Amino acid sequence: MIDINEKLNGIIFKYQLDKYYPHYKNMYHASKILGNIIKEIIHNKKKAIFVGDDKAGIEWIRNISGDYADIDFCLYDRMDKEPDKLKSFDCQWGGGIRRNLLDFLLWCSLCGEMVSAA
Repeated sequence: MIDINEKLNGIIFKYQLDKYYPHYKNMYHASKILGNIIKEIIHNKKKAIFVGDDKAGIEWIRNISGDYADIDFCLYDRMDKEPDKLKSFDCQWGGGIRRNLLDFLLWCSLCGEMVSAA
């Protein structure tokens, strides 16, 4: 089956249409990286929490991860000077999963920022 998104991206990059939206290429590469990370987490039956400030990015990851129970999400406001949700991460997030029992804690962004894992 032909992946229409890959075909469209091929056209966009071939004719440099992304120059009108500079972050497009960053988002494309970030989505590929995050997609591969999620596949590895699920394949290896790992536990992970994705942290991000972009609701669309979190929803994209939630959609890819499907009903895999050991991936959780934390959406926070980047402008919040004291993100309480992140301060008490161990107690409030991951459905009671303690940080020391996690395999990955990942900051996720489709804006081309660094994706990190702990």
